[in-house]
Amino acid sequence: MTETERVPDRRSVGIEGFTVNRCVVDLAFTLELERETSRATLRIEGRFTLRMPAGREVQLDPENDAAGLGPALALCRATLETSDAHPDGSLALLFANGASVMVPPDPEFEAWTLTISDGSMMVSGPGGRLTSFGGAQPPRAATDTRSAPRDPHP
Repeated sequence: MTETERVPDRRSVGIEGFTVNRCVVDLAFTLELERETSRATLRIEGRFTLRMPAGREVQLDPENDAAGLGPALALCRATLETSDAHPDGSLALLFANGASVMVPPDPEFEAWTLTISDGSMMVSGPGGRLTSFGGAQPPRAATDTRSAPRDPHP
């Protein structure tokens, strides 16, 4: 997963330039994305906010109101410009067409899970705890004084 630090309190999750090729609705809202030969799956399990290109904002809840997800289908074929995870577990997406998605952390359940075809994975777990697998590190707050893990094989 490619990560580019933008500011100390957020970090790219590495899906910029990916295009939504499929939206799936079940007890979550899933975006299946691709860029050239790479694929990614973003599963949003909690409530989220969709801002349409014209500025209209819609609150969506995949688990409790599947029919209400209709406006989110407009993301199909949209290309991501930015994809940032924040230390509190939230996720902010901005699309080239001007649409945006904000997924807040969930106090009790996983809010979102991102899986990329290179084997990388990032999860916003209960309480917003960010966990990553496959080499990517979640963002830390600017006040976090822990040192980053060092590569044992420089």
